[in-house]
Amino acid sequence: MSLIPSYDLISLGLEMYVDHENIMEKVHEIQQFFDNGQCSCRKSKNNKDLRTCFEKVGFKRFFIRNFEFSKLTKQQLDFTIKGQLIAFEISNEKSISNVLESESSPSNKTHYKYSYNSSINLCVNTYLKIIGITKYHFKILQQDL
Repeated sequence: MSLIPSYDLISLGLEMYVDHENIMEKVHEIQQFFDNGQCSCRKSKNNKDLRTCFEKVGFKRFFIRNFEFSKLTKQQLDFTIKGQLIAFEISNEKSISNVLESESSPSNKTHYKYSYNSSINLCVNTYLKIIGITKYHFKILQQDL
């Protein structure tokens, strides 16, 4: 069993979570994600803001959203993620007849633009961390759509 450090929840702005079970483990897990740079964002040369997507979200907001997702039942979480996937889907600019003809085609791959809110885009690794599911579970939800 690894030793989990103690975090100052007040300095993190998370004092309202002090009574929650396993709070230090949850904070540590997210802190490790931030520290290890597990974000897959590609920094644009034209982008003046060189922060990664999770840095733009910030630790407190990231923690709160992750915590909210962790409190959903599996069915609620799956429905929520599917709704987000529908909203995140990027149109391929195909005509409706082309889409209908190629529905079963393996080349008809759907692309998504993940986001925290309307102004902060996320890479897939950060999105998966914030919603708290594995890549395998995520692929299953995508296939269900």
